[in-house]
Amino acid sequence: MPSALSLPRSSLNRSLTSLRSSLAARLRTGFLPLEDPTFLDVAETVSILPGEEAVVAVVINGDARAYPVRAMIWHEIVNDTVGGVPVSVTYCPLCNSAATYERTIDGNITTFGTSGKLFASALVMYDRATESLWTHFDGTAVVGLLAGTQLTCDFKGSLHRFGEFV
Repeated sequence: MPSALSLPRSSLNRSLTSLRSSLAARLRTGFLPLEDPTFLDVAETVSILPGEEAVVAVVINGDARAYPVRAMIWHEIVNDTVGGVPVSVTYCPLCNSAATYERTIDGNITTFGTSGKLFASALVMYDRATESLWTHFDGTAVVGLLAGTQLTCDFKGSLHRFGEFV
């Protein structure tokens, strides 16, 4: 089956929304996601990040991470494991919103990338296993083999000032 990323708009026949007319193309993977990033201790970070610095804060099973928005702007997605849970932390600079999704689909761990497409002026992700397209806002696959599948989003992936996170 061809990838949803390579299909022309006229052949997006497995689509849950009217993406045919709503997707705006950008260069695919123009934003390379971060993969399993290394973190500094909070004590080291306080001297680097001012308290007003915007971060995407994620806490899972007592494991707390802060992803600086200044880095997220350039990557949009971080494929990470937080508190033992494989997640994709996403940030859309166009709508200034963050969401965190478990990246296990039907028992299989995958990673996500930036599709280079927009829907409702927001980031559209793709999973690297099937290249189905997923919305940033609700984690639903809207085009491709997994259309209709919903990612688990039991985690807060919200925007905060770093001083609030610490």
